[in-house]
Amino acid sequence: MHVNDRPSDTHGAAARRSFSNIDEATVWDDPTYLRGEILTDALLQEHAGALARAHGKPTTQGSARPLRRRFLETRQLIQRAYASLAQGAERKRDPSPAELWLLDNSHVVEGQLREIEEDLPWGYLVELPRMSRGPMKGYPLVYGLCLDYLRHTDCHLDLGALARFVDAYQRERVLTIGELWAIPIMLRLGLVLAVGALAVSEARADDRDLAEQWALNLLGPSAVSPAPVTAARREALARLLRSHKQQPSDAFLVTLLKRLREREDAPAEAIDWIANQTARLQATPDELARRYHVRQAADQVSVGNAITSMRSINSVDWSEFFRATSHVEAVLARDPIGVYARQDDATRDRCRHAVERLARSARRSEMDVARTALGLAEYCAGAPEEYRAHVGYYLLDEGRGELQAALAHRPPFHRWFGELVERRPGLFYLGPLALGTVGLALLAWFGLSLVQVPLVVRVLVTPALLLAAS
Repeated sequence: MHVNDRPSDTHGAAARRSFSNIDEATVWDDPTYLRGEILTDALLQEHAGALARAHGKPTTQGSARPLRRRFLETRQLIQRAYASLAQGAERKRDPSPAELWLLDNSHVVEGQLREIEEDLPWGYLVELPRMSRGPMKGYPLVYGLCLDYLRHTDCHLDLGALARFVDAYQRERVLTIGELWAIPIMLRLGLVLAVGALAVSEARADDRDLAEQWALNLLGPSAVSPAPVTAARREALARLLRSHKQQPSDAFLVTLLKRLREREDAPAEAIDWIANQTARLQATPDELARRYHVRQAADQVSVGNAITSMRSINSVDWSEFFRATSHVEAVLARDPIGVYARQDDATRDRCRHAVERLARSARRSEMDVARTALGLAEYCAGAPEEYRAHVGYYLLDEGRGELQAALAHRPPFHRWFGELVERRPGLFYLGPLALGTVGLALLAWFGLSLVQVPLVVRVLVTPALLLAAS
């Protein structure tokens, strides 16, 4: 929806009508859906709650390929659109304001495509909760969340508004740790989709080029007005009047009318033909021109917002955003002895990864795991063993077995063995080294005995055998 189509007052029923598009049949990333009403902050939060309810129960089963395919298609589409825009610039055609934005910031768009390619690994997509039904089946729900935020803010990224939007969504469905960390890349993908749709629209300036050619044929190559009416001009007029069985585009009609009005000798039949074509669009020529220029202005604003947001994504400290919006982080931060809050980012990240792994293994929500770990820590608050009152003890250390028991979860053997290795790294690292060293030394010892080396010699060379074997 373009700026001229958006209501000036988005309050009440007019704004709530935008919620009617939220259902499982909606194709979130269709170009016609990427631009919607601009909602106030309060309505944006209300919309987020409706969106969460519409998304329904997520799944992690089935294929996660659709989003990857969508990205590859979008990248090819953008590359073709930019090639067309570059050709237009070479022909010295007057670019629209949005086209100028796109051409001047092509390196920004290319940088976003590279970032998405690097940050969208297959294994990561598989772990994200996805739509379980409808045309968007297999697409991550956080993808739909980010697209809807961009849709109702005209691609303008405001971190505070985004945090409130995410919080409102989480009142209905709490996002996982992985989903929250996926928000930056999903925003990038949404911005690339929006820019791609606008680039394709601008690349269709062939209609403007075609109108320029028709104007040249109708008016003749002479710049003198009035120019002589030649057979070529009469033939061009006849072809125009019997052509375009399909409805010409706004760009074609507006551009052709502009060129004809610049000349006194423009054929009246051509101007009447344009009026008839615009009447089929339920507009006068002047109204169509006004709508076309308003849409160009709207496109310029949208492209400018998208490019500016692409730049700002790279400067945002997303760890701060995560801490402000993660429910799991809020639970772990209530650590009774306050150790979790004082840990460095790497250690807190290990704790969060432990929550993710245990939630997947036990088929419980991450909030269940975090609350259970906190409950165990709170139960031991004030005990002589102060370390038992730290949530990290149950997520990373000796207390992991207690946490698993509290969750009524018995890990499979490979996970149990992996956790044992993590708890006893020295044993599993130095143990095989010691056994290998002794084994090789014994092998050498028996080899020397087979060749009847005296015992005293074998005893004397034993340290050397051990050193060599190690």
